Amino acid sequence: MTRKKKKSQRVQLKMGDLSRDSGFSVSTLYDYLRMGILQPPFKESPTKSYFNNEHLDRLLEIRNLRKKGTRLADIKNAMGHDEGNATYGAAPDAVRLEIIDKALELFSRHHYENTKISDITNALNMGNGTFYRYFKSKEELFLYCLERLPKVLVPKDAWIEVDKEPDFVQRLKKRGYAMLNAFPSYIGILNYAKLALGGVDETLAKKAAECIRSLVKPLMTDLGNAIREGKVRKVDEELCAYLLLGMNETFGYRLLIDPNYSIEEGFAVIEDFVIHALTNRDSKTDDDSLSAILIDTGGNKITINNIQFNDEPYVSGNYMEGDLLIPVSDIKEIVVAQTGGIFSFRVDLKKKDAVCLGIEKGICVSGDTPLGRFRIAVEKIRHISFN
Repeated sequence: MTRKKKKSQRVQLKMGDLSRDSGFSVSTLYDYLRMGILQPPFKESPTKSYFNNEHLDRLLEIRNLRKKGTRLADIKNAMGHDEGNATYGAAPDAVRLEIIDKALELFSRHHYENTKISDITNALNMGNGTFYRYFKSKEELFLYCLERLPKVLVPKDAWIEVDKEPDFVQRLKKRGYAMLNAFPSYIGILNYAKLALGGVDETLAKKAAECIRSLVKPLMTDLGNAIREGKVRKVDEELCAYLLLGMNETFGYRLLIDPNYSIEEGFAVIEDFVIHALTNRDSKTDDDSLSAILIDTGGNKITINNIQFNDEPYVSGNYMEGDLLIPVSDIKEIVVAQTGGIFSFRVDLKKKDAVCLGIEKGICVSGDTPLGRFRIAVEKIRHISFN
């Protein structure tokens, strides 16, 4: 009895299941994938894929056509190649990717030297002959693994979430979460990539360099954008991107050595480090100039370092017929006033006269305290005195 179901009721089938239920050998199924007669499998994760009843229905139809004497070329022309739902996207060679992804998994789990070609083909229920249709050797396969690693190290869904995030630090955190979740699976192949950088094989070293650069490039882009937006002070984007990647990777090793720290705890430390290392402030400015004593409407006091207004190192508000932006480092004191529901700042400057700024509700004041990151709405503030 086969596993054929109604089309609305999908089932997940492995290659062996598909072979048994369709009556075709595994090698024949790989040939059909290579030829484009059978659509690629669905991807459940970077290294796990499955077929379903749609693949089985197509194979049963192919079997009926073959019994009638229809040539494979005519079957391919008649049935086409359905890539609409294939997670390999437009990649024409699903078998090649299946081999690469399985090799990535086994190289990381058992190490490159301990993994034989037969280990990879056995895991895929594939003959060695099929392997050699796509790769000349294990060494050539390893080159393709390095090329593919950046694409599978962080799942596509995670990249989508990163792209939606406008804040630089939060983008860095989401990238880090995704990489650390995948880190145990790919630490082996990542270490081999780094070893290859200093090896004598120039081709392998070049591929390894491309692999590492592919991991660093998104961090460089984020840093560049944050610098242009004034969120991060001017730094060497490339060097800092490599340092950020290394910091994230090192924490991954720490988790493997001793899981006493959670990913969340680790990123709290990393986030604090990044904020203090890259925040947009003049390195010549005395840190005390960014420290302030804040008094809320209840008379409570708290000391805040690196104070910001709506996550910016300046105070902004309506002044005359325009807007005025005042750097926090220029301010001596701020008094918050409210008249008829309208808020204003009286800003006493260190080297100039005081000015009055009209402000809107919803402004958030934030900064670092010995207890952690502090945030408060402007309507809850009475007075801010800067040191």
